[in-house]
Amino acid sequence: MRPTLVAPLGLAVGVIAGLGACGTVVPMQTASVVAPGVTRVSGQLGAAYCDFGSTFRCNDFPDGVPLPALRLDGRRGVASATDVGASAQLETMLYAPERPVGLGLTLDGKRELLRSGGGGRVAHVLSAGLLVGGGIAGRWGLAPWLRADAGVPIFYGIQTAHHEFVLSGWTAYRALAPSVGGDQDLPTVHSLRFGGGLGVYRRAPVGWGASLGYDTSSDLVLGGAVQVRFGWFRDLGAPSPGS
Repeated sequence: MRPTLVAPLGLAVGVIAGLGACGTVVPMQTASVVAPGVTRVSGQLGAAYCDFGSTFRCNDFPDGVPLPALRLDGRRGVASATDVGASAQLETMLYAPERPVGLGLTLDGKRELLRSGGGGRVAHVLSAGLLVGGGIAGRWGLAPWLRADAGVPIFYGIQTAHHEFVLSGWTAYRALAPSVGGDQDLPTVHSLRFGGGLGVYRRAPVGWGASLGYDTSSDLVLGGAVQVRFGWFRDLGAPSPGS
């Protein structure tokens, strides 16, 4: 690792390690799409600080102490203005009697709607996407909690020679089914999630990315959280001819 990256990387990991995890709806990504023929892989570490008014600790995990969440993500360019992605997420809790481990899967696609500038000048990019996801949380021997998401993220990016600054927002429907198949007959909780964030990503070549965001819910019991995320990105393959 280059010496110039040691300090910011260590600072980011230190900040995230000091916070708890909350399940993020949208994977970290730029407003610009991945070039056709290129696969972008990343490891993303996220943590959050829950609202003081939240009855439960961060969305899906009302019991225990949340640890930073890990997401492994892959995106591939499939057209000149479109990419698709898939990611897997791991969330863990300490001192959680019912749900110490959570696993999630997200599938999404994104398309650039507008682009201006570039060619040595600052470029502006507007894009939007669709995503679906699901998750399971629990402990061996106990009835699991299940989650399903469907959402729409929107991104606005400003590209310079080696960085992309991204303003994002999203809304998503979430269904949370507690203790499925268990002794308790608990109703499914339906809610809308809203969020936004600011991020910066290294480009040409890709490298690190960091973002600060806020995620909340129409269900006041679930509350919201300030989220800090850091990711490391790498492009595999070469752009398709003519892309």
